[in-house]
Amino acid sequence: MYKKIYYTYQHRVFLYIAGKISDRNDVLDIFQNVFIHLWQYKKALGGPNTENIIFKTCNQEIADFCHKNNKRFQSLESDYPDRSEEQIQYIIKEEERIDAIQKNIDLLPDTTKQIFTMNKINGIKQKQIASDLKITQKTVEKQVSKAMTLLRNALKNS
Repeated sequence: MYKKIYYTYQHRVFLYIAGKISDRNDVLDIFQNVFIHLWQYKKALGGPNTENIIFKTCNQEIADFCHKNNKRFQSLESDYPDRSEEQIQYIIKEEERIDAIQKNIDLLPDTTKQIFTMNKINGIKQKQIASDLKITQKTVEKQVSKAMTLLRNALKNS
């Protein structure tokens, strides 16, 4: 059940947190904290209030993170995200786009996928990747460029 909830809500939770917090690393920290919290209380999930629990947890983790790190965030005006039709359609479109990107990342050659993931998803600088993998920075640049080209073409065709 937890896996199903994670894969169903991961993109929405990320977008929701990113709407409140501007720094990507902070968003990722909070995102991780949300799912750790949900794991600890996984027995409460799966019922009709699951979505409410998830987004209330998001708000709690955002507030806790900001309080502990003396950071500011956009006001949590409501406990749950806006449910307007326009926002729901946007979220669905973004989830479909993210799923398409993930599927195409999985199709990349192993080395290209590793370098792309390190750089674009994990945020590791190309110079550091080159050092870690003991390859030239030019090779890293070419692999990232190759991956971006393949992903753009795949998204255009879908």
